[in-house]
Amino acid sequence: MQRLVTALLPPAAETTSVQLHADHDEWFRRFEADPDRPSVNDFYRSRYEGAQETPADHGVKTDGLTPMEVAHEVAAVINLA
Repeated sequence: MQRLVTALLPPAAETTSVQLHADHDEWFRRFEADPDRPSVNDFYRSRYEGAQETPADHGVKTDGLTPMEVAHEVAAVINLA
């Protein structure tokens, strides 16, 4: 997804990527808590594992944070705060 988005930008555009990280147990709990999602299977596990390997300029640990706290963390690492 990162390659797709950056490929759509003008050549001179500067980017900053931020990867949101959840430990495996936290990700599993969140995933299973969503009643509209199917159960975790090999496809979703492989997507999670692949996402953990995606290079990013910054990483933000989201375990135990509210969405607003995550937004503040992202703002801080990209100097918007």
